[in-house]
Amino acid sequence: MARRQATEDDFLAEVYGAALDFPGSAGLPVVRPKKHLIQAHHWKAAEIERLTEKASGMALGERRMLRLANPGTPGWKYATQSLSVSVQQILPNEIAVPHRHTANAIRFFLKGSGAYTTVENDKCIMEPGDLIVTPGGEWHDYGGEGNEAGVWLDALDLPLVQYLDAMGWLDTVGEYVGYQVSDETQLSGSAAGLSEKRYSAAGLKPMWDSDGSSHRVGLIHYRWAQTHEALCRLAETEVSPFDDVILEYVNPATGKSLYPTFTCCVQMIRPGVRTRAHRHASCAVYYVFRGKGHSLVGDRRFDWSEGDLFVVPTWFWHEHGNATGEPAILFSIHDFPAMKSLGIYHEMPHPDGHLPQA
Repeated sequence: MARRQATEDDFLAEVYGAALDFPGSAGLPVVRPKKHLIQAHHWKAAEIERLTEKASGMALGERRMLRLANPGTPGWKYATQSLSVSVQQILPNEIAVPHRHTANAIRFFLKGSGAYTTVENDKCIMEPGDLIVTPGGEWHDYGGEGNEAGVWLDALDLPLVQYLDAMGWLDTVGEYVGYQVSDETQLSGSAAGLSEKRYSAAGLKPMWDSDGSSHRVGLIHYRWAQTHEALCRLAETEVSPFDDVILEYVNPATGKSLYPTFTCCVQMIRPGVRTRAHRHASCAVYYVFRGKGHSLVGDRRFDWSEGDLFVVPTWFWHEHGNATGEPAILFSIHDFPAMKSLGIYHEMPHPDGHLPQA
């Protein structure tokens, strides 16, 4: 018996030394349970604003941002396993160098005036609540033309693209991170508003094939006024038991999610509403755009207010509530398009309807 054990130990040492695995060894299952790494976490607005204000005095050029670093993955420096989310700032008269990257991105404008983003020469003047789509591989820049700083939320599918080792298509030093800087100092903005003129009418699109102002056929600039109006109209008709009043931003030319990898939603939690709990095979990062409320995520309770951010990891039970007299509005980024594309998305209502109040 002793000789047999020594032989097995020697064999396993050789297997692991060769960077191989031997499923089922030492009584372990063939598919080993995965421990959760991404944690439910809450970033408070006061701390984000303090650091953002502090950063405004630094000469950080085009990249003055605070990236959400999930405490469950201290070496990873991303909000979730698939989403990079940052709060970014541009000061008056600053201009970012035109650039492009492999990862798809969005920006949701939070506050300020006179800030803009240009995507393939479609210049979008950003106002609070506006969503701008910056597809992977497309040239874009941004700047500040007003008298106050502009602040927005940046989100990219960068962790997923990096994990797939798909960053290196650019023939520059940035080929290792999929990032390239243009020789131009600024994009012209000659196609300003073109995507809106072509694709902003619900249910309508040009009869001819067109790339619009972008290689992505569809809308680039989603304005808050129309978004809020649609949210209020939906609140008068029907709601979700799990999310109350919720809309997904879609490409109006196709009706599909913003990207195959991730998308964005906006939702209203009406006064006095407590949603039912559920969980799903996708993660989400939430930004509190208006109002106050709370969310139960796993065994944690987040009491949030305007400017806060929080994470709901994959397959965590969660629900939302609003005990105030005013509606609360949440903007969120989700990776469920990737999960649906892979055929592994599913969701489940909580058997008791609600989570215990923490």
